[in-house]
Amino acid sequence: MPRRRPTPLMRKVSASIIGAALVAAPFFVMSAVNWNAIAYGVSVDGMDIGAKKVPEAKAVLDDHFARTHETELPFTAGDIAHRATVRNTGILLSADKTAEHAYAIGRSNAVARNMLAFVRAATLGTPTKSIAVVDETRFTAFINETFGTLEHPAQNATVVYDSVTERFIPTQEKAGIVIDRAQLTKDILSAARTLESATIAVAMRNDEPRVVLAAAVAAAHEANALLEKTPVITTYQRIPGLPSSTTRFPIEKAQLAEMVGFVPNNGALAPDIDEQALTDWLVQIAPAINENPQNATLAVRDGRVEEFSLSRDGHELDVPQSARGIKNSILFGSADPIPLVVTTLHPLISSDTIDNLGITGLLAVGESDFAGSSSARVFNLTLGAKKMNGVIIAPNEEFSFVETIGEIGSAEGYQAGLVIKGNKTVPEYGGGICQVSTTMFRAAIHAGLRITERFPHSLPVQYYNPQGFDATVYGPHPDLRFVNDTGSNILVQTKIKGTKLVFEFYGRPDGRTVTVIGPEEYDKKPDGSLKAKLIREIYRDGTLVTSDVFKSSYRSPIVNAVQRNPLE
Repeated sequence: MPRRRPTPLMRKVSASIIGAALVAAPFFVMSAVNWNAIAYGVSVDGMDIGAKKVPEAKAVLDDHFARTHETELPFTAGDIAHRATVRNTGILLSADKTAEHAYAIGRSNAVARNMLAFVRAATLGTPTKSIAVVDETRFTAFINETFGTLEHPAQNATVVYDSVTERFIPTQEKAGIVIDRAQLTKDILSAARTLESATIAVAMRNDEPRVVLAAAVAAAHEANALLEKTPVITTYQRIPGLPSSTTRFPIEKAQLAEMVGFVPNNGALAPDIDEQALTDWLVQIAPAINENPQNATLAVRDGRVEEFSLSRDGHELDVPQSARGIKNSILFGSADPIPLVVTTLHPLISSDTIDNLGITGLLAVGESDFAGSSSARVFNLTLGAKKMNGVIIAPNEEFSFVETIGEIGSAEGYQAGLVIKGNKTVPEYGGGICQVSTTMFRAAIHAGLRITERFPHSLPVQYYNPQGFDATVYGPHPDLRFVNDTGSNILVQTKIKGTKLVFEFYGRPDGRTVTVIGPEEYDKKPDGSLKAKLIREIYRDGTLVTSDVFKSSYRSPIVNAVQRNPLE
């Protein structure tokens, strides 16, 4: 078969393919040479790192920079001469950033640009500079400790209050001189890269004030206009719509002057109200407004729950909202009285609550005696009992004492008592809380509720004699947990009667009756250790349906005194 002769078009196409191959060949060759490595011919501060993989380059640079950072540089400023290592100036060379920057050469998204970068690096070399990281804290400390006496920063014109004239007065600005930090950074970095021994002359620059007298004069005039509004009257009306129940809280001139501040804004000064100072003033007047809500106190008459005393709403000053309102009124409003923002606090237990919960009777009472307790212990158990007062336990809900009482510490208002830990006496917060859990346990037992978690104390506690009817807690465990299996809501109320702590469970009686036998102490030893047993029998229509036995074992308080629960 005769060979077909190439046409002119075929010759042009072939020539184009060959030409493209010849053009692309150097790129593929250079790409192969530089595969997964810094481009051949790249150097950092005169040190060749081309053709090295990034980890290898980092190792070389780390070693070089470590020596660089310990090199001392000479400085001079005014009559101060000083030598400091590069490291102590806070300007450090980063091997990681430098190696990554070098590796990025020839690796852009433009293929032609990458080929030129590889060829240029291989033929002419591509010098780069090390990348520095400035530790601003150390750099500032270096300047302040070494050359701080040379700096005299500019002083802006400002406004001060004169208590004699009771007016704001402007003050004159003053120019200053400071170290040129940007130039010093460049000079240190240049010396670190080249390790030249030439002394670095610390450059100074003029520091011009940003606020001048004219701006302070205008600000003082505006601030004095605010003082002319005094006294600023804020009001609280205890009974809405009744003017006679209104209380006035004035902000006098001297008080307002302490609240006025000045905010710089592009060379100007704008009078402002310091919200923290205003907040402090509001906190001072808050006790005259704040009033805790009063729960309805329950009593049982003829077998039914009734209100013993009516509930009452409480009031609490909303400090943040009031502060914003007063600030806006002073700066932008009129001299009209400014109403304070007060939140109404509703009681947990009210007539409506009792009706809605379906509470009709007293289910059970638990009592314990805290006679002989320290003042801190009495304080803590009283506080803990208050946290339990008004708790509502829904039908089928498993109640957790630990979850309900929450954190126990100084932040929550508890007081500390001293306990022995190891060979030290240390303060522990919350002593007395176990008396609260114990008393609640006794009410739950008498109410016939299903107990799901209860632990006795490890040691006998005098407040719970006879032993065996206690419940210790220390979050997350041991905990006191029980289930409301009455089919209706249970309302918890707590009281202090003399030295007695009392828990009352209110709800809807479901016909169960409870008999508690014991507690009975036995196996008592001379060292104070003993065991105890408590039996609870639950009857319905005279028939025993459940019998529970709660056993307790107490170690010797003499041998194990250091193991006391701090919440006892």
